[in-house]
Order: sequence, then structure tokens, then C-alpha cells
Amino acid sequence: MRNLLLVAAALGAALLVSACGGNSYTIEGVVEDPSLEGAKVYKVASFNISDLVADPTQSMPMDSTLVQEGKYTFSGKVSDPDYCTIYVGDLTGGNLAGHATVVIEPGAKISVVTDADHKTRVSGTPANDLVQQNAEQEERLSDQIMAIYDRLRSGEADAEESARLEKQADEIRAQKQEADYQFVKENINNPAAWFKLYNVGVMTAMEEDAVAKLKDLIAGAEGRTKELADFQSIVDRIAVLERTAVGQPFTDLAMEDPDGNLMHLSDYAGKGKYILVDFWASWCGPCKAEMPHVVELYNQYKNKGFDIVSVSFDSKKENWLKAIPEWGMPWHHMSDLKGWGSEGSSAYAVNAIPHTVLLGPDGTILARNLSGDELKAKLAELLP
Repeated sequence: MRNLLLVAAALGAALLVSACGGNSYTIEGVVEDPSLEGAKVYKVASFNISDLVADPTQSMPMDSTLVQEGKYTFSGKVSDPDYCTIYVGDLTGGNLAGHATVVIEPGAKISVVTDADHKTRVSGTPANDLVQQNAEQEERLSDQIMAIYDRLRSGEADAEESARLEKQADEIRAQKQEADYQFVKENINNPAAWFKLYNVGVMTAMEEDAVAKLKDLIAGAEGRTKELADFQSIVDRIAVLERTAVGQPFTDLAMEDPDGNLMHLSDYAGKGKYILVDFWASWCGPCKAEMPHVVELYNQYKNKGFDIVSVSFDSKKENWLKAIPEWGMPWHHMSDLKGWGSEGSSAYAVNAIPHTVLLGPDGTILARNLSGDELKAKLAELLP
């Protein structure tokens, strides 16, 4: 009887050790470029991009090691599947030789190979095979776009061919965006797709049928996926888009004007004029390119019941104040100097600038993201 108890105790201890050890994972890296011997390799743990956008000063959780005899290793323990990113080379100096997303799972042994051309391949588990398949698809589309721009930069394409190539590049970018959308949607509960969740949410939010597509994107989410802050950021974005859709009343904003006085959007919106809420920043090249057109429309319609409130996504007051006269913007200005963390970004789900929201005399949202000829035509329709 005593022997049986001892055997049972030994088996229990073995099972306990096995269970504890089962949470371990190993990443075995190979670097085939001899010039990278001794180079640093970083493992950046998963983090919510939405948190980083809200506070760009926070540091990313990471570990590092060195390439030795063409190899490196990371190991650790996880209770549930997660993901990390491997960077080979100088992470801070921008001289990276390769990078890859890796799904880490209890008991997983993962291979990461960076070849002599600095292309990195991941394998070892079904989830990592899925990551690799998606990465290869993305690489093929990116290579097609690069080939187009190599041709454009060569100066050998005439005007007709250049226009055709630009259109082709736009089509490939749209194809790439749709491929990422489908990848996340089909694998919403797989860590292999989590690292793309935030960016796909942002890009989808800029599409015409954004709310429907975002709802469809996350419809199958369950379990841990719903606990991710990046998932919650999509839920929040849907709510904001619905609240600031065409036909809805404007959402008020409160920020300082250039003189440091508190200013509200409601000081102008809903007061009987058509108001263009213009989201911009002094560091935004496309904003600067669009501004002469906006100035022209302002001068044309300012005496016909049209006004502009510009909301800057600057973080440095001197840059904001300098751009206003330089760009010739003689209307109302406000900013909380929080960059992409601006209240304006979160209140109106603004993910790219320039971005505009056109309000009617009663403060109802009439249109979003009009620019160029579309904005000109809309104002001509409203203020003949």
C-alpha cells in the first residue's frame, strides 16, 4: 500500500512539473547574413496600439539579446496564446534588418529565420503558419506597389503611363487593405490577427460604409478578443461614427483659442451659419496642399452665411500659431495641443487629416470628409 502511495505521489509530482513546464515557449532565431553577427535582436511584447496613440511617451515592453554564431533564442511562459514582434538590427536608429510577428503559445517551439536578403519567415505552429501566409500575401502586394513607384521615379513613363500606374497603385493598395480586413475578420479570435486589429479598424473607419463594415469585422469576436483594448477601440469608434454621422447633431468641443482663451465649437455651430469644422495640423503636408482651396472657398462664401472653425492636431503651440498666418487662415482656431490624442480626434473618430465636417445652420451634420471639388460643389449647392 505504501509503495502504491509513493508511486501515486511521484506521478502527481511529475504531472505538476509537466503542467508547469507546459506553459513554456521557445523562439529559435537564425540570421543568415554574416554582417549581422553580434547585432541586437529585440522581442517586443504585445501591447495595445490604442494605448500608445493616447500616450506616445510610454515605452514598449521589450527584451533583447544578441546574434551569436548566426543564432539567437528567446524563451518564456504564457498561460494563454499571445503575440510578440521580433526585430533584428538597430531598432532605435531605424536600421532594421528584419522583423516578424510571432504567436507565442504554451509549449510552442517557434522558428524565425532572417535570410541573407533580410526577409524574415516564421513557422512552428498553425497560428504562426497563418501569420506567415498573411505576411507573404502582404509582401507580394507591397512589391507590386514598389515596382510601380520604381518605374515612376525612373522618369521614363510619359504622362499617360504615369496616370495609369498611379491608378494601378491605388487599386493594389485598396486590394491590400481589403485583404487585411478579411484576414482579421476571418481570424478575429486568433492572436495571429490581433496585431492588425487596431490598424484595420482605423482604415475601415475611413470607408464610406464604415459602421456596417466595422460591425461585420468584429461580429464573431468572443472570449479574450473582447478584452483587448484595441478591440474596445473599434467598439468605441463605431459609437462615435454613429453619433457623428450625417443627420446627427454636432458634438461640442472645448479647447483654447490662439490667445489662450477657452473656446467652444458651440460658440459658432448651430448659430445660423454653415460651419466647416476643419481638422488639420501644421506638420500635415496634405493639409497644407489643400488649404489654398479652403481659403478660396472661405473668401467666396464668408459673406453668404459660411464660416470655418479649424481644430489643430498640433502638439507644439509655436508651430500651430506660426502656420495660421503663413497658410492664410483668417477664421476661428482651437487646439488642445495633444496631437493625435486630441479631443477632436476621439469626438469625431478622425483617423487621418485633413478631415472636414460640414454643419448646417442648426448644427446638424450635413457631410463628412469633403475636400477639393466635392466641397466646392456642396457649398455651391447650399449657398448659390
